[in-house]
Amino acid sequence: MGMMSPEQGDNMDVRIVMVLLLAFSAPAQAQRVYKCVEKGATVYQSEPCASGPEQKSWSAQVPQRRADARRAEQRIESMRRENAWRAYRERAAGPTRAVIEEPDMPDRDHCEAAKRRRSAALDAMGTRRSWEATRPLEDMVNRACGY
Repeated sequence: MGMMSPEQGDNMDVRIVMVLLLAFSAPAQAQRVYKCVEKGATVYQSEPCASGPEQKSWSAQVPQRRADARRAEQRIESMRRENAWRAYRERAAGPTRAVIEEPDMPDRDHCEAAKRRRSAALDAMGTRRSWEATRPLEDMVNRACGY
């Protein structure tokens, strides 16, 4: 073995850098997929079939998610947590007393008035309402109408 010239040393450095870049670059992940028949139904899974040989298996390439997709997923998750926290606070606060108070009025009008107050309160709550929020309203109508 002889000495390397400076040009050969530079080429060797470039090759080493290229090999390292290729080794540390993020390749697409491969995952094995198995097509199985379980209890008469076709099932696709990442584990070998428990009930016998697979009908088919192959390697599926899973592309990496782009950075902007990851950021969007993080924003969505943050919004979900914020909405869940807001809903929790609203449930913890409970319905307002003004909504379920029962003013004195004649018996025949009392039932209809209670139904109108319930309807207005349910409209104000929207479609995402809990049982805890609607139960006092139903109880008010039941008492007013004698159900």
